[in-house]
Amino acid sequence: MRLLFLLLTVLLASLLSVEIEKHTKYEGPLKLSASAYGVAFALPEGWSAQLLGEEGPFFLQKQGGSMQVVMNTQSIDISGVSQYLNRKFEYDSGVKIFPTKRIRQISGTVYRRVYIVNGSDFSDEAVVYVILGPQERGVVMTGFYTAEDAVEMENFMLKMAVSISFTALRQQSNADTPFAQELEGEHFIFYEKSGTYSEKREIWLCRDRTFVLKSHEAVASGSSRMETVKKGKWSVEDGSLRLYFSNGIKTGYRLDREYRELLVNGHRIYRLKNSYCR
Repeated sequence: MRLLFLLLTVLLASLLSVEIEKHTKYEGPLKLSASAYGVAFALPEGWSAQLLGEEGPFFLQKQGGSMQVVMNTQSIDISGVSQYLNRKFEYDSGVKIFPTKRIRQISGTVYRRVYIVNGSDFSDEAVVYVILGPQERGVVMTGFYTAEDAVEMENFMLKMAVSISFTALRQQSNADTPFAQELEGEHFIFYEKSGTYSEKREIWLCRDRTFVLKSHEAVASGSSRMETVKKGKWSVEDGSLRLYFSNGIKTGYRLDREYRELLVNGHRIYRLKNSYCR
């Protein structure tokens, strides 16, 4: 009887998943779940995983080795796979990766491509996997490795791709509903200062939950200026405006209300007519 209880306990533990918390390191073998992102996956033995910050990404590393994997959720469907995998990618660290071999379809929902790496001291090759899920949801994994670890990295990526499942996204709370309803179809501007930089943000929030974000960044002296335009999908979760960019990056802005004024990251917004979308 005791042996049966122990076997049932082990079986139950293998079926249950652990909810990931930010900046907490997890070691495999372990099944992990991130309900805010709508994904779950099995972390193999010998690997660790960590969620970096509120918006990700997931950072996975081979214990005692140099292999690393960055994993993001992504708004993507089959029509966007080729365009995504034909791009070069540049990271904040200065590392750049360039596509080299052809796109390969592993299964009906899994695609991969090999890249060469420039600017890294620990890897000279990379492989990008795109795993498609329901409702234009997907997962992108980018693995960095040396040529001698290519086979081991490929085996790891395949195991991860097979283990990934898409779960129900965390439901919007009642407290978020008024914010979401108010922001639908809005076009507004707000300013935010960071160090010596002052940034103007102009955003269009469409009713189909897509967005366009235009940023104007300028040095305080006004000697230089840069403008960027990004697109993606938006939602309101846990009192924040969440932006899911088409390149897989995510960001969030805290929503507050002061009397009747809506504040974004503590700053007043300036509403404009939305002639772009409704």
